[in-house]
Amino acid sequence: MGEGLISREQAGTLKRREAESAPAHRVQTHEIFVYLGGLVVFLALAFLVEQNWASLSAMGRILSVLVPTAPHAGVRLAALNLAERTAQTARLSKRIRSRKQDVTHNTSLPRATARHEGEDAQ
Repeated sequence: MGEGLISREQAGTLKRREAESAPAHRVQTHEIFVYLGGLVVFLALAFLVEQNWASLSAMGRILSVLVPTAPHAGVRLAALNLAERTAQTARLSKRIRSRKQDVTHNTSLPRATARHEGEDAQ
């Protein structure tokens, strides 16, 4: 605005749009405790695995890596599945809307109705 690129009115409009579209997220106390608790659990498991790494069998080592990551992988797969289903739903609704428009813009329907009315009169 100071450089003359946009007017005061445009600047005001942009500020209003930003205020409406991006609500401020304030970190709440319980969120901090959730993250700190997760960090404590992670560090405790990492310490436990590190202390017993030499005595773990090959399967134990594999499981010590897979088990903590499995919930994350499950959540990620669920999110991917949800995104795919959402995209499919959007494509389907788009097809339905286009077919509805085709039906409403089709000019052969009134003629077919008039032809049937003429047949009824005979």
